[in-house]
Amino acid sequence: MEEIISDIKKLIVERLNLQVDPDEINDNEELFGGAMGLDSLATLEIIAALENRFDLEVSDEELTTELFTSIKTLAEYVQNKLLEPKNV
Repeated sequence: MEEIISDIKKLIVERLNLQVDPDEINDNEELFGGAMGLDSLATLEIIAALENRFDLEVSDEELTTELFTSIKTLAEYVQNKLLEPKNV
């Protein structure tokens, strides 16, 4: 899980051109409304990055505010998606 968290932090910093060290982002920091201050456009960037990096698909039904609560909730989601059997 720690590797997924680290990857997500790096993805967010790179894709959103944030001027922060990924290691300085708290795993439980609020993504929206908190210090990160992300918006709906950032959500789309993050989704695209997650789908590309982890080779997964985020369905419209899965796009909830709870999913984007923190880095940790995103990492838990990714980990669960990676454990799902792939449809061939």
